Amino acid sequence: MQWYHPVSLLVALVAVTAAVHPVVTDHGPDSVDAATVPTAGATEAQTNRSVGAVDTVDLTAPDRARIGTTVRVEGVLENAGSEPATRTVQFVMAGSRYARREVTLDPGERRTLTFEQNTMGIGLEPGQYYTGVLVGDRGEMTPLTLTRGFDIDEIDAPESVEVGETFTITASVKNYDDFEDRQRIEYRLDGEVLAATPLILDGTEEREIELRVDTDGTNPGTYVHGLVANGTGSHGTITIEPADEAE
Repeated sequence: MQWYHPVSLLVALVAVTAAVHPVVTDHGPDSVDAATVPTAGATEAQTNRSVGAVDTVDLTAPDRARIGTTVRVEGVLENAGSEPATRTVQFVMAGSRYARREVTLDPGERRTLTFEQNTMGIGLEPGQYYTGVLVGDRGEMTPLTLTRGFDIDEIDAPESVEVGETFTITASVKNYDDFEDRQRIEYRLDGEVLAATPLILDGTEEREIELRVDTDGTNPGTYVHGLVANGTGSHGTITIEPADEAE
């Protein structure tokens, strides 16, 4: 069996420890979970490309958004160094990176980057998250609360009508948030908005609504139709029959 001198083991341990570079972030412990940060090796590669100090110096982002809407975030970058610098800028939200850009700034230069991400269909549930703009593994993060908004159910409408006929569609609408909200309820026929009305509901309130829909100018056929709020809703099919010429 080969034996190692204690001093040799100590030197090896120090060497291994020195090779491990901790990731440094400017945001708090909660926002660390919300950011996908690059490894220390990636940060060193950026530093070697150009000498400069690029940071996110200002961040504009909503503190609340309904699922189904688009979150818009603006980050102001500044190169406080003495030479041009190229850095990787990341837009992160709810623990995932949704955009990544390479940016080169001259000394003293400021630049605003804008990022947008729709919150529909990306697996997010109502709750509090963090969003922000990172330069390498440093940046600004801010809380973002996602809410559910209105939900539409139990639509009731005729299965068929004649071209030019006006009909009524009803539905149950519930506000799943715990605060008063105002949303626009739209009737859509094959994606086209034929009628709409604003609706204000208290927190957790549920109400039945009805809309009058005029089919004048609609071509005969079978369509997908329904009521929509905040990009989501309840749908069915309706057949638009040719008008009775005898009438």
